Amino acid sequence: MQKKILVSGFVLDNFLEISSFLEKNQIKRAKIEKKILHMLNTIVPSGELIHLAQGYKIQKMYHCLLQDFDKEAKEKECFISDRNLIYIAEDWIQLDQNILFILFYESPVEVLKQKACLNDKFYINDILNSWLKYNTFLLDFYKKNRERSILINYKDFDVALCKYLNEKYYFNMVKIYKENSSIKSKNLFDFLLEYMLNSNEKCLNCYKGLEGYSLNPNFNSNDLPFKNLESEIINLFQILKISEILSIKNKSLLDFIFEMQEYIEKLYYQHGNCLKEITFKKSQTIETKNKTIQENLSQINNLNQTIETKNKTIQNKDDLLNFQAQYGTAKSRIQNQLSYKLGQTMIVNSKSFLGCLLMPVILLGIVISYKQEQKIYKRKIEKDPSLKLPSLEQYPDYREAIKLKNHLSYKLGQSAIKFCKNPLKLWSLPYEIFKIIKNK
Repeated sequence: MQKKILVSGFVLDNFLEISSFLEKNQIKRAKIEKKILHMLNTIVPSGELIHLAQGYKIQKMYHCLLQDFDKEAKEKECFISDRNLIYIAEDWIQLDQNILFILFYESPVEVLKQKACLNDKFYINDILNSWLKYNTFLLDFYKKNRERSILINYKDFDVALCKYLNEKYYFNMVKIYKENSSIKSKNLFDFLLEYMLNSNEKCLNCYKGLEGYSLNPNFNSNDLPFKNLESEIINLFQILKISEILSIKNKSLLDFIFEMQEYIEKLYYQHGNCLKEITFKKSQTIETKNKTIQENLSQINNLNQTIETKNKTIQNKDDLLNFQAQYGTAKSRIQNQLSYKLGQTMIVNSKSFLGCLLMPVILLGIVISYKQEQKIYKRKIEKDPSLKLPSLEQYPDYREAIKLKNHLSYKLGQSAIKFCKNPLKLWSLPYEIFKIIKNK
């Protein structure tokens, strides 16, 4: 069963009827349609060149769009509709043998009548020439590809198309009956258009050719324009007379309707005040309730904001505690640095004579202990890099802790380390310590 349908033809309603008909029968418009029509506008030139009797090649860069259409058609039955599809139909049917073309045409008289109803400029010869060039091209394509295409008159197409698709391609189509426009009486304008068409032999022959291959031909050679013109005109005047009588009766009916309308309006105004009062009371009640609801919502929003703020504060404190539990504080890390430990020891031991005597030994012990701790720390990191402590800048209390580097303890320790690296300058250490203490 064919799942890919391309709809084309010279119809003026932009395929609204056929699109609605297909979608009601569960054949959906393809999602890729817009992209394919953009490709079509790129390939097929606009203006007068569009009517040249030749097809156009689908460039290789657009083959992916055809593949996307093929993928979509595997999931569901779908269609694409556009008048200009016929110009690339020959090339497309070579690329994809599983495409079904539904080709529509309209009687040139129908086209002229529809054009006359529009506000556009109405040039009959231009319209007929466009109709002739397009439908000649369409008919030639159909004759070459009858196995992959259907030719059908756009007027009352539904019954014939349903029957054909159901029987040949096993679609499950439902007939959608609509008003048969053929039973409407012709007016004088219709006769004039038919007379003009009768004088255009090329258009008439092309239309006969289309009808000869059509599923639902509407052309009747015994009913050509103006063969029964006299009887048609008599019928037309009879219809006009009946229309005049109906117009008089319609006027009487309209007068009665207007009287009834005035009576209904009086009843409406009598009850108008009552309805206004009820509406006003209801609106007041609703307004009061809305205010109460808004106030409650405002309180709820305020509470939610307060809760959210407290939750953020609690979360920040939890994050700080978790960080300190795992890595300690920046203050403790600075206090554990060798500079700070040496300086602190020097201050404590300088307060007694015995402390001053033992100070070199104590400082040496601190240095040895510090180096041992650093070795242990490096071994741990080599075994498990995740144990490496973050940089001081990452600690929450970094700004406060960095102030410790300006303390006397830290500066004394830095001076001691500096002079220990160069023993020849140890004699000036007491002077340096005195200078640091004086500046503090």
